[in-house]
Amino acid sequence: MVDNTNNFQLGYIDNANASHPFYNGENQRLTLAVSKLMVDALKNVNDRRLFYFAEPAAYKITGGLLENDFAAYEGAPSELPSNTLDLNRAAGKYSLVNKRYTIPRAGDPMLILTYGEQCFIIAEAMEEGWVTGSAQTYYESGVKAMLDYYRTLPSAITANLHGMAIDQAYINNYFTGEAAYKISGTKTERLQQIWMQRYFIDFFQGNMSGYRNFLRTGYPNFTLDPATSLNTDDPTVFPKRWKYPTDELTKNPVNYKRQLTSNMADLTGLIKFPGGYNNGYNHNFILAIFVNEILKNRIKMEEVLHSSSIF
Repeated sequence: MVDNTNNFQLGYIDNANASHPFYNGENQRLTLAVSKLMVDALKNVNDRRLFYFAEPAAYKITGGLLENDFAAYEGAPSELPSNTLDLNRAAGKYSLVNKRYTIPRAGDPMLILTYGEQCFIIAEAMEEGWVTGSAQTYYESGVKAMLDYYRTLPSAITANLHGMAIDQAYINNYFTGEAAYKISGTKTERLQQIWMQRYFIDFFQGNMSGYRNFLRTGYPNFTLDPATSLNTDDPTVFPKRWKYPTDELTKNPVNYKRQLTSNMADLTGLIKFPGGYNNGYNHNFILAIFVNEILKNRIKMEEVLHSSSIF
């Protein structure tokens, strides 16, 4: 891929049989707040995608702030009990999902693999020393590509961008402060910049790519409260694999065990790699091979999609 025209995505259309899933979903939108993690991360780098993703918190506006002020946006801490979250939402303490998602029938496309994400993958590989080149160049190219994607997005209705639409001048001056590539920082700090930009891509996409990257890298720093965790097996850890349904073990035990064995799994239903569950080395090794194939132009689109699904 060489630019956003090569993005692999599913586009919705102005047709009742192929509408964006959130079209005309205002009642549902009123129950959905953007997470504190996402809001704070965007504010940290003065990223105007915040105004594309969210509405200002109502209590901030009544308190005198303007909708184009980063300070008017407040995310919901995902570790709080659901009843507390709902009470705070009803009191206008959180930034809800932007109204624009409910208006056009076609809406935003579903992003499967973008040119920007490819740039971030290559930047990470360069930081790790798997391939040679400038990680900063690929980091900045990836950010610019994603900002330009929103700048030209037909479903990004200007009236719903709170006076903070992304333009070319903003893109040209993006890399200041915390958004500037940390050349003088540590390798970990630079990798975290790359990983966070990948996390921004997945907002409101529903593909769980951001969570898979979290399992691989440990970043972003999701907050876990055992008291509110829904992981019934162990509320002190984040889930790492989908389990087979219990009825497969009881109704189809022979094939269940055979499938687990063929997938290098044990009988808990979790895929087990040499060296432990969700072993980071194995994922990084696969990622290194993937990047090399991209740079050598030896990998086809269907192979890219198959490979990217495991990251």
